[in-house]
Amino acid sequence: MTPPTAAPAKVDPKVLLISFLAAPILMGIMFLNPSWEPLHSLTQSPGWIPVGRVIGSAVVLFMLWSSWRYEHHVKPRTADMLRQKGMNPEQIGFLITTAECTSGTVVGMILYMLGASITEFWCFASISIVAILFWAWHYRTFLLQTPTP
Repeated sequence: MTPPTAAPAKVDPKVLLISFLAAPILMGIMFLNPSWEPLHSLTQSPGWIPVGRVIGSAVVLFMLWSSWRYEHHVKPRTADMLRQKGMNPEQIGFLITTAECTSGTVVGMILYMLGASITEFWCFASISIVAILFWAWHYRTFLLQTPTP
C-alpha cells in the first residue's frame, strides 16, 4: 500500500513574482542603512574582490544560461509528461526561470557581506531584476490568465 501524497501547494505566481522582485530592492535598502555593519571596513576592499567578481559573474551567467536552456530545451521535451501528471508546464517554467534569475541578488549579497562595495551588490541585483522582468514578460499570458485566489 502506498502512503498518501500531499497535494502540491497552490501559490499565486503573481505573489512569487512580487517577492522575487522585492527581495533585491529590500536587501539594497537594508544595506544602505548606516547602522548595518557588514564584515568589512567601509573604507577598504579586500584584495580578492576582483576574483570574487569574476567568479560571481560566472555563476550569474551560468544561472541565466540555465534558465534559457530550460525554456528552450528541457521544457519542450517534458511538457507532455508534466501535463499527464496534472502539472502546468507554464507554472513550472515560470518558477524555475525566475528562481534561477535571483542568483544575481544572492551573489551580490555574498560579495557585499564579504567586503565588496554596495555598488557591486546593486550591479548584480539589477541583473537579477532585469532577468526576472524578462521572464515575467515571457510568461505574461500565464500570469494574466492565472486566477487570483
